[in-house]
Amino acid sequence: MKDVKGVKEVKRGLETDVTPPQSLTFTGRLRSIAHAVFEFLTDVASPTFHPIAGQAKDVAAGAVLLTAIGAVIIGALVFGPHVVP
Repeated sequence: MKDVKGVKEVKRGLETDVTPPQSLTFTGRLRSIAHAVFEFLTDVASPTFHPIAGQAKDVAAGAVLLTAIGAVIIGALVFGPHVVP
């Protein structure tokens, strides 16, 4: 499985105190894992190509993209003052 590392990171994040930088990674990994699960379930439900299944996958990919953009914005807000004098 391609997201085994992500599952381990999510489990570790739930077991320990999470700092803001780690929460960005946690959120991204969690969304990525949810996207992978959604992709697998869609493939099982519709093994042949179906337009609605394709649109559902596109929406899930869009959610991952929005999460990544949000993580970049939050990262800039958190680390920006430390990088730019």
